[in-house]
Amino acid sequence: MSEKIAVIMTAYNEEQEWVSECMDSVLEQTYSDLHLYVLLDNPENDALKEMLRSYEEKDSRVSFFVNEKNLGLVRSLNKLLGIVTEKFIARMDADDICESDRLEREMRFLTDNNLDFVMTDCSFLYPNGERGCGQSLPDLIGDAFNEASAYGNVSLHNTWLMKKEVYDSLNGYRDVRFCEDYDFVLRAIQHKFAIGRMSEETVVYRLRVGSVSTLNAKEQYEKARLLRYMYRKGRSVGRISPEKLNDRFSDYSMEQKEKFAAAKAEVDAFAGSLYGGRYVSAMGKAIKILLLNSEGSRLFFNLFLGRCRLSAVYKNAKI
Repeated sequence: MSEKIAVIMTAYNEEQEWVSECMDSVLEQTYSDLHLYVLLDNPENDALKEMLRSYEEKDSRVSFFVNEKNLGLVRSLNKLLGIVTEKFIARMDADDICESDRLEREMRFLTDNNLDFVMTDCSFLYPNGERGCGQSLPDLIGDAFNEASAYGNVSLHNTWLMKKEVYDSLNGYRDVRFCEDYDFVLRAIQHKFAIGRMSEETVVYRLRVGSVSTLNAKEQYEKARLLRYMYRKGRSVGRISPEKLNDRFSDYSMEQKEKFAAAKAEVDAFAGSLYGGRYVSAMGKAIKILLLNSEGSRLFFNLFLGRCRLSAVYKNAKI
């Protein structure tokens, strides 16, 4: 008998077409023993509210909730975590798309490797409609995953599947703004949960112009660097105050944010070309970054150094 999976998802201002495509991709999974919990964090979005309620009415596997006021991602996710009763919980973002057998593959990987928490690779859908590949990484299981996490965030939040006890033990997410997922992963490692990352792509991640993650990429990046440093030094990430972290990285001007976001978009495009085997295109993008963008150059070299450090981890993981 299969275990039922709770899929938790928040929505805010996503296009109705995107949300519909997302929900259909969950409800049409080959692993059908699931329940989809959707929380709308924008009570004034009447059009999306009506659409989500229609899904609840036509499919008993959907439960729909609306916040009375905007709570933000962390508080909304923690609210859903207080509702679900299933032993397994999967994450999904309202504008992404699941491959049809995502949950089936993730449950098999978790069970076969005796893990508490799994995630996968994903492919990317760029705003211009172009599809890109994720990093070509080997399976990272247990110690290999833990070591990789010291040099980069190899976790993709929208692909997570874990036992509910992991969320319960860590009291859900902490309000580390724009970096709550990496904070959660590092705390899960330090609580000795067995974590694995599957090399296969199970989700199509939609990159959006003007999204929260794009506009706040600099704050997210700098916080991740600090969390990573603390983790490498063996210090408890859970003891770092979210309030202090948020205050420390909250004073960037809009100009700084936009400059960083533009640079990151160029570096991400370079990485997409490189991982996708489009080496001529990648070379052209790299030259442009190094010659014309000082912020991009810093990101480019940090990416290169992190890649070098991770390569040894990946090599050992393949053996």
